[in-house]
Amino acid sequence: NFPFTLNLYLNTTNIDGYNTVFFNYTIINETSSGVVMKNSGSFDRVEFNSSGGNSAIRAKEANFAVSGIHLTNTGFIPMDAELILGGAGGGSIAEFQNINATMTMKYVPMGQSSYRYIPSAYDVGSETGETSVGISEYYSGNVAHLNTGPSFVQGLWNISNNPGHVTISGKLQPSNGFLFINEGNHLNNGTAQWSPANPNGTFNFQLSPGNYSMEAMMSYHNPSYKTAMNLLHDTTDNVGTIDLKLNVSTGVYTPLYASSNSQLQNLSISGKGTSSSPYLIAGSAYYSNNGTAVSDQLSSVFAQVDDYIYPVFSGIMVSGTTANSVFEGFSGSSGSPAFKISYNQSLIAGLVESFGEVSSNYLQMVFYNSSNIVVTNNTLSGWFSSVTYTNFTTYNIPPVANLMLWNTTNSLVDRNHILSQGSGILIYNNNATDSGNYIWNNTFNNYGIISAGSLFGYAPIGLIVASSGNTVYNNIFDTTIPVVSLEGTDGNLYTGLNVTYHNLFNITRESSGKSRIVDGVNLTGSAVASSYQGGNYYYNYFGNGTQAYNGSGVGLAFNDQNLFNGSVNYANDSAPLTLYGYSVSVNDSGLPYRVNGYFDINNAIYETSGSGVRIYLPNGTYSLTGIGLISEQVEFVPELYQGTLANPTGDFVVHGPTINMTVTYSELYNLTVSESGLPSGTLWGFSIPSVDQGFITTETNVSFYITPGSYEILPQDAYGYYATDVPLFSVTGPDQVINITYQYSNSLVSSYTVLFKESGLPAGHSWTVDFNGTSYSSTTSTIEITNVTNGNYTYTIPGISGYNHVPSGVISVNYSRSYANIVFQKTSAIPLIGYIYIVVGTVAGIVVGALAVSYVIRRK
Repeated sequence: NFPFTLNLYLNTTNIDGYNTVFFNYTIINETSSGVVMKNSGSFDRVEFNSSGGNSAIRAKEANFAVSGIHLTNTGFIPMDAELILGGAGGGSIAEFQNINATMTMKYVPMGQSSYRYIPSAYDVGSETGETSVGISEYYSGNVAHLNTGPSFVQGLWNISNNPGHVTISGKLQPSNGFLFINEGNHLNNGTAQWSPANPNGTFNFQLSPGNYSMEAMMSYHNPSYKTAMNLLHDTTDNVGTIDLKLNVSTGVYTPLYASSNSQLQNLSISGKGTSSSPYLIAGSAYYSNNGTAVSDQLSSVFAQVDDYIYPVFSGIMVSGTTANSVFEGFSGSSGSPAFKISYNQSLIAGLVESFGEVSSNYLQMVFYNSSNIVVTNNTLSGWFSSVTYTNFTTYNIPPVANLMLWNTTNSLVDRNHILSQGSGILIYNNNATDSGNYIWNNTFNNYGIISAGSLFGYAPIGLIVASSGNTVYNNIFDTTIPVVSLEGTDGNLYTGLNVTYHNLFNITRESSGKSRIVDGVNLTGSAVASSYQGGNYYYNYFGNGTQAYNGSGVGLAFNDQNLFNGSVNYANDSAPLTLYGYSVSVNDSGLPYRVNGYFDINNAIYETSGSGVRIYLPNGTYSLTGIGLISEQVEFVPELYQGTLANPTGDFVVHGPTINMTVTYSELYNLTVSESGLPSGTLWGFSIPSVDQGFITTETNVSFYITPGSYEILPQDAYGYYATDVPLFSVTGPDQVINITYQYSNSLVSSYTVLFKESGLPAGHSWTVDFNGTSYSSTTSTIEITNVTNGNYTYTIPGISGYNHVPSGVISVNYSRSYANIVFQKTSAIPLIGYIYIVVGTVAGIVVGALAVSYVIRRK
């Protein structure tokens, strides 16, 4: 019950000689019957291996300091103590519609036993990426007072000499317009902060004394301004009722928010909120399509992000509504996505760029805990930062999307164009809830250009279904990952608990002329002009409409998901829509008896067995790749043939009937080359010129795969040792061992070369190695450092925007040339290579435990 008092304690002690920190709490509140309840406990304990335990591995004493003037090792985060209100995690933002609270902080000085107030304070923290909006603060004495209002960055006691508060009160009509307040005598969208009004439109903001300006605005309404409000201590400025006048020509220049049925009505241009007469909430494209041109440019005040570039605002946010409503025609000019924002402020633009993103974005639509919603004829897009969201959930399924239906039921999403930059649509609900939502006749495409820092930007997802009771059919999925509906242990996106989903990805196959009514909308016809309705069209489905679709090989993109399970774990689509396609037979050759081959065509995985597999290809461009098989003894390397002609790239065009294809496997055997005579850790190597292979190592042996045949090995001398000649040898089977013998020599050298070789960057891209305190840069793939003596050297690789951090390392120079391979990986939500093991029988008389399938997911 409210009010309540929460005390948080950070207590230090020693337990059995170990430095220990307790995180304790006490919460006090009064029940409705007047009984005072007090609950205390400890929510965490940290124990350091410091003053006790094994002396050989004992750490230093775990001293810690709290200081407002010293920085941590980051170089920019202060060593202060902070108590903040923020989002749940991952850089998220908490929006406060109503708050009335106080906060303070005390400490016990060293050697004393009583608490003292901290000497000074700010109303902002910097230790975490989670933030909040809608909270204003002022101070009196050593206490901060929190109320609904604008969130300014301000000093409190002993930082600013401005105690006490002033009040700005009034009423906003319509109640779900936006109020922004900034410090100063003039409006400033760069510093203005959102100040939420109550659901009935009233507001009573308590701020520190000062000069303020205020702006009220709402899409399709004239804005209202008040500037130069000079408010001294304990004064109140009652601005009265701010009545925003309807003016359709102002267009969509603010987001649209509603937290009640009456606020839905405020947004609507027609309707009564009933099933027969739903509220119509129209976007600028709706007006344009009906002959009225209106603006679709959001005010720059909504281009706000937190320090993890989590957007502060959604384009549409609807929560807690039940009235029937239709959201239609939200898109930008020329069919571009709706709710575009540009990060023009240099500070925000620099932050966005540092995360590998572009300086503009599109805000999302969110429908939370609502029902009876129709979302139709909109164009949506937008990126989400991989820094904020990568591995945020157990299977790395994005918890965000351009359109979100979260705990929303009995709603219809139809005829929308989703341009996914990572995550298109997300439907989430408690698994026990029969959501009753329909996703029908939408088109999902990849956005044209996706920035390197976008979550799942490498392989954009069309639709994520993380709830039950939904029906998904008659959609066109042309995103790299069409549909995701994963379940199992820890599969719930929100709770992290086990989950099993029950959804329909097709209706019973029937004539395209049949219809059904959902939320007052007539659903009829086929999205691809087929003669039947059933499931959905997928760019990577190549059956004839009778074989089920389960997402195919794109299951690899998610943590711990088996490659052949695909990205839909339950139900699948048993009646996919198809375009007219030409029958093509794909076979394999070169594999042992009872070992089947695999191939990938546009991220669809097929197994070739017996007489092969038949696929159906409409006219278009394709990429078919055989999937390699590998075990400890043998490797089967695939090559594609079209008829009798080899196709090394796997790319081909279908224009009419096409020739059958064969994935021909070449068998390679495992070969081990070992050395003898060298001290442990000595660098040695060899090359095999006829196959253009070479190896350098400090291990005692190297194993690799090679085709059967006769070979010459050219050993490389090691420092102080020379290699004896190795005679010609023949590879006739797996597990052969060739030995190189080294003998001591008096030949000595005093310095050596260290070679760094990078992969993953575009040709000509600059990169740098910091080696032993000196920086070396190059625009080629190698950096060579000469005249390096024996020893161990540290190196670091400075970060490059759009690429994952490369860990620092140590390189050893031990009487020979040393090498380091530096791999730059684009910031991406999916791995480039995955492995799965399949058990096979006997290969050419050799017992094989398992074969690994190596697979690369490629963007379409």
